[in-house]
Amino acid sequence: MTNNTGNRAYPVFCRILEVYLTERDIDKLMTMVTDDIYSIGTGAQEICIGKETMREMYKTEVAEIPMAVSYSMHNYSESSPAEGVYTCFADIETMIMADNEDSRMCGRLTINFVEKDGELLASLLHMSVANTEQEADEFFPVQKALGEELLFNNEVCGIIRYRLYENKTLRIDRINKEAARILKISNADVLSEKVFPIGSMIYDEDDYVINKRLDLMEGESTEQKEYRSLGQDGTLTWVVGYSSFLETGEEKDGTPYKLIQSVIIDVDKRKKAELKNQEYMIKEQLSALRKDIETTLTGLGLGFWYCIDSPEGTMLYMDDTAAEVVGLTSDLEPLQAFRGLGERLHPDDTEAFDRYFTEIKELGRSECTYRIIHKERGVRYIRCSGW
Repeated sequence: MTNNTGNRAYPVFCRILEVYLTERDIDKLMTMVTDDIYSIGTGAQEICIGKETMREMYKTEVAEIPMAVSYSMHNYSESSPAEGVYTCFADIETMIMADNEDSRMCGRLTINFVEKDGELLASLLHMSVANTEQEADEFFPVQKALGEELLFNNEVCGIIRYRLYENKTLRIDRINKEAARILKISNADVLSEKVFPIGSMIYDEDDYVINKRLDLMEGESTEQKEYRSLGQDGTLTWVVGYSSFLETGEEKDGTPYKLIQSVIIDVDKRKKAELKNQEYMIKEQLSALRKDIETTLTGLGLGFWYCIDSPEGTMLYMDDTAAEVVGLTSDLEPLQAFRGLGERLHPDDTEAFDRYFTEIKELGRSECTYRIIHKERGVRYIRCSGW
């Protein structure tokens, strides 16, 4: 057994092993864990959320194997990511004599401790074994009971709890499997306490969502919003999400942070179907509108366009007049049309044009006068009213 007497949580770690494996004393073990303990064993069904659930599962286990379990521990290590919080790891080998045969199992034990009234209590126990069954239903060692089965409109929610810093970076404290899938967060990212720019998780055209989180006061939550989350592999997923401000804190070096919990629901398939339907309806409406007022528009230079945010980018649909005014053609692909308009904007007016679109998204309507550089006619002033 490794000598780690200098580590704060080491004696408690050893005592839990002794009580659980050697003494097999369930009541004593329950005094060493938090009420919301999250325990994950090596089997697909060995998952407990809360002290009473854990008690019942361990009763069943002790009834099946009442004898003391011999064990050895190697490669113990611990870290303290925050004051009063300790994450401990060790390789554990257990040995049971059954039917005159020596049954052995080697695994990796993770215990998270929190300090309460000067006493260290286990808030998470996780034993993992490198076999195919465990890998098929593996949990993150630092994962907590954050609503793994939480549903919203019959859709599974992704939940992520993180420390948000003033420089718009974050560090993940806890994450469930659905959020990890959407955001493409790996186990290694969490265990290494990687710091992410918050913008690396949200598509840049939807960055107003970030500002809403930064402005939260303690106890407040943002409204539910649709936006595009950005996975760490670059994939975009339409989600409905909201965030709640849980509390403030400080790192060991004095850096302040807000503890935020965000809930995200994958609505990508539904949103893409809506966008496709919108695209068809817009084309029909533009065509009908053009026919109805064609006479009035003749010679006035009045045109119509419509923009849609999609996972691929902003799509711009124009009628012939709008396309002619800015020096494009109405048969351009929507993504190319928006890029083409951006290329023709006068460099001094790009900020005003961006603000025009932001105000439409947030306020419902806006007006703007800006210049475009027409390839044949030079600088032209354009006035837009949008909703």
